[in-house]
Amino acid sequence: MEHTKELAPRRSDPERGHSTDESPWIYITSAADYLANVRHSAWIRADQTPEEMQAQIDAFMEASPALRSAAPGEPGWFIEEKIGFYGYGPYLGDELTEISTIGRGIAEYGEAFVAYAMEHGGGRHDETLLTEFEEYFVAEYADAEICLDEFLESMGWSQALEEFKAVQGIDCPLDFDRSCIWEKYKQAWEVIEGRNGIIYVFNT
Repeated sequence: MEHTKELAPRRSDPERGHSTDESPWIYITSAADYLANVRHSAWIRADQTPEEMQAQIDAFMEASPALRSAAPGEPGWFIEEKIGFYGYGPYLGDELTEISTIGRGIAEYGEAFVAYAMEHGGGRHDETLLTEFEEYFVAEYADAEICLDEFLESMGWSQALEEFKAVQGIDCPLDFDRSCIWEKYKQAWEVIEGRNGIIYVFNT
């Protein structure tokens, strides 16, 4: 909403710090009340359908102390804060379909969805993005080493190496060229590294 950039600095708001669960939330404020120096704000869960969010926002706006109608073409509210979005960067305006898609993706899949959206969203945050994520997402791992360990185990290579060492009587350290295998692994799957080294794997 364009004119929100001209609003006064944030006022003290005891509601802002209220405790929520791990779901994504948006903190909306009535623009007319804000301009009238009246605090009228509320937390709205962002993992609801657009219709559910709209119903809550309509009720919120109807309770406005200023009792002023929004300007034609304006929603009358703006997002002052958001939590539970893992620092996801796109500006959230007043498009509830976009907010709902991002919110539901995060609520269901956590930071894995954020990683995929940052890589593939390109400003597109519709239902297709969520569908694509669900189709391509494979797994997540605490770090690259654990991902590679599980891959070697699933392929049977770790067991085969131990059996080979036993047959040949090899008791000194012997391992795969893990860096080479990791490079080949990233060619076969899409690997996105998240915060703290977490690895998200997707089909290509």
